[in-house]
Amino acid sequence: MPVLRLPLLPAAAGKQHWGNLPGAALSLAIAEAASAAKRFTLLLTADSQSAERLEQELSFFAPDLPVLHFPDWETLPYDLFSPHQDIISQRIASLYRLPELEHGVLVVPITTALHRLAPTKFLLGSSLVLDIGQKLDVDQMRTRLEASGYRCVDTVYEHGEFAVRGALIDLFPNPLIQSLLAVVAGVAFFATRSTRYTLATAAITLMVLFCFNQVGDGYGLLLPRLLDTLLGSLIAGLAVFLFLPDWQGRRLNKVLANTLTCNSIYLRQIMQQYAAGKRDDLAYRLARRNAHNADAALSTTLANMLMEPGHFRKEADVGFRFLVLSHTLLSYLSGLGAHRETQLPAEVREHLIDGAGHTLAMSIDEIASGLANKQPIAIQSDAEEALAAELEQMPDEIDEGQRLVQTQLALICRQLGPLRTLAAHLIKETSAA
Repeated sequence: MPVLRLPLLPAAAGKQHWGNLPGAALSLAIAEAASAAKRFTLLLTADSQSAERLEQELSFFAPDLPVLHFPDWETLPYDLFSPHQDIISQRIASLYRLPELEHGVLVVPITTALHRLAPTKFLLGSSLVLDIGQKLDVDQMRTRLEASGYRCVDTVYEHGEFAVRGALIDLFPNPLIQSLLAVVAGVAFFATRSTRYTLATAAITLMVLFCFNQVGDGYGLLLPRLLDTLLGSLIAGLAVFLFLPDWQGRRLNKVLANTLTCNSIYLRQIMQQYAAGKRDDLAYRLARRNAHNADAALSTTLANMLMEPGHFRKEADVGFRFLVLSHTLLSYLSGLGAHRETQLPAEVREHLIDGAGHTLAMSIDEIASGLANKQPIAIQSDAEEALAAELEQMPDEIDEGQRLVQTQLALICRQLGPLRTLAAHLIKETSAA
């Protein structure tokens, strides 16, 4: 409902004077008069500041009345820089809407109304109207925008720029969502970096892309980062399978062979102590230490195998069973060495030390050599079975020292059968692989 009750604007040429309209009353009067008029109204102002103020006040007093603002260039004829993009966009938008409006207000500073404008046909022919869901030819649209003076950039920051996109980041244009996804990708990387390398690499790649996109370099980084990732993955894969790292599963046979070799040397040193008398010389102490170190190295190797890929730790079960036998064999050797001060009769010493002890050491060396060179190993040895049975046959009146030595040698001999079985199984599986 009109507040000021002003007379209608004359349909023909004529003058109408308004007065005593302080503050925003002038805008209220213009809004009521333009709303009641049956035609489009041109409102000329003294300067750009008045035009902007009237536009805002008219939109407030008459929200249903179309109000267009045709701003001034705000540049001088001799300036070396172009008008601001916002001003250019607002002028084009106002000129484009003018032919469609039959009722409304166009607010123009008086100095702007004196400038010449482009023809209406040129303006309408150069306009671009887009609808939601409309399908466009990307190359054709890019050519048209560049011909109209637009600049193709990676990220649009201001008017007059456009970007051609079509990647993952377009699915989540909101910077807040991109930040959230970057955090999720970072957590996934740190959670899987030591267990699932492929997933960790994909996660850190996404995190880097999202982070760089926050500063406007996401699309410039995408292709180089993708190429670097693919090349790095190829090089890493070749290095893993051909050169590095030194997977423990690949050299398990050599570790087992070294353990048996050290035990064999330790057994020979013990036998020499029984033959020549107890003495803690350097050779004996080195043999004992090397045997224990080799057993500890085998345990460490098997523990490291559990952290390797499944293809390289498929023989871990055989290794752990071998470790049990190695511990048992070393305990029997230690028990034998702890009583090396025992004095044996000459004929007993010749039978046990030079005969059985030497035979056991040679059998252990045979198994170790087969493991080291990946040569077939006999699972059954009749000679070892006969020796074990002979050593286990002890009369009741036998000397306690001889009984101790003979019992330990029999226990050592009984370990050779299971060792041969596991070694043959490992060599067979390794050759098949």
